[in-house]
Amino acid sequence: MSRPASFLRRLANSDAGATALEFAIVCPLIFAFTFGTFETGRALYQRNKIAAACSDGARMLEIKGADDEDDAEAAIEARFNSKELENLTVSFTEENIDGVNFKKVEVSYDHDFLIKFHNAYSGVTLIATRYAPMMS
Repeated sequence: MSRPASFLRRLANSDAGATALEFAIVCPLIFAFTFGTFETGRALYQRNKIAAACSDGARMLEIKGADDEDDAEAAIEARFNSKELENLTVSFTEENIDGVNFKKVEVSYDHDFLIKFHNAYSGVTLIATRYAPMMS
C-alpha cells in the first residue's frame, strides 16, 4: 500500500481537533443566547422603570390637577439620570373615553442595546401609557 493512501486513512480515522470544531460551532450560539438574555433583562428593567415613571406622572396629574403638566413631567423625569433623559420623550394629550375626559400620559424611551450585532438592530423604543381622570 502506498504511503499517501495510508496517511489519508489515518487522517480520516483521527478525531484530534474534533473538540475544537465542536466548540467553534457551538460557541457563537452560547454567546448569542447569553448576550440576548442580558439585553432582554436590561430592556425589561428599563420598561418597568418607564412604567413606574409614567404612573408617577399620572398620579401627579390626579393630585395637582390635569392642567399641571410641568409637575407631572418633573415627577416622571425624577426617575431618570441625565444621560437617560436624552432618550426620553413625555407627551400629554386629552382623550374622551365613554363620555369621561382623561389626560393621557405617554412616556417613550429609546433603549439602545449595549451589544450591537447589526446596525439595523441597535435598539428598541419602549412606551408606557397611563390615564388620569380630568376633574371638572
